[in-house]
This record gives sequence, structure tokens and C-alpha cells, in this order.
Amino acid sequence: MRLPRRLVVVIVAFVVAGLAACSGGDSIAGVAAQDRPLPRLTGETLNGDRLHVHRYADGDILVINVWASTCGPCRREQPQLAGLAERYEDRGVRFLGINYFDDRDAARAWEKEFEVPYPSLYDPAGRSAVDLGYPFLPDTYVVDRDGTIRWVVFGETDERELAGLIDDVLA
Repeated sequence: MRLPRRLVVVIVAFVVAGLAACSGGDSIAGVAAQDRPLPRLTGETLNGDRLHVHRYADGDILVINVWASTCGPCRREQPQLAGLAERYEDRGVRFLGINYFDDRDAARAWEKEFEVPYPSLYDPAGRSAVDLGYPFLPDTYVVDRDGTIRWVVFGETDERELAGLIDDVLA
């Protein structure tokens, strides 16, 4: 039986990503310009509150970071994300995490350890993976004020790279 070419590409991408991402080593990274609407994401936060992402952003620029407490690259980028969230807070930029396929207690401990100043949706089933179309952890999305995804960072990001993308969308 011959598989469709598109399916083979997706399978290979997931295998390569699985070998590289969240291994504690270097992750596959890349930045891609986007022009697609942010899907309607809703769910429960790690603290048990209900969150509707479009209401949460409410006309602000939104940075969404998908993470898990078991992900090495996520661990390296988290302090920088927390710093950027505080740095851009007064400029109309909000941050949101999506905790992916994780243990709630481990994720809450993560938020406490890194003093994360923004909420995270709890996504133990990986529903947001389908909605956002992300291939592996970590991924970061920069969404403009109209709810359009403008940038995606596949893999680990750093303060300089992400600040540049946020500044681009602010301009």
C-alpha cells in the first residue's frame, strides 16, 4: 500500500521533531511568517479558571507559548518569556501558555519555580495541537490585535528573537 506524499511528509516531520525536540539538547528551530486566524481556543487554566483566548487578548497583541514541564528547550526559554511578558505588559502585549500533555501538579510547580506572570491553558489531551497545527514543543505564536497569527517560532526561541517578532507586530 502506498501512502499519500503529504502524509509521508507529516510522518517524517513528526519523527524528526520527536527525535530533536524536548530531548534536553538542541531543538529544531525556525521562524515562519503566517497570515491565518487564531483558532477559537478555550479551556481551563492550570489554576482551574475558564479562559477564552479571544476575550483574554481583547484587542491586544498575544504571544502564545506551547510548553511542557518535561521539555528541556521549554525550560531554557521560560525565564526569557517571563521577562518579556513583564517588559511588554504596558505596550498592549499579553502572554499565554498552553501546557501540553502534562501533569497538572508538575505544571503548577513549573509556574511557581519560574514565577510565570501569565496564565496557561491546561491541555492534557493535546486538543490545541490540532487547533494550532504545531508539530512539537516548544512553539511560540505571535498574534496581532485583529486575531491573526503573524509569526510562529517552531522550537526554542530566545529573548532577542521573540522581541524582534513582537516589535514587528507592534509596528
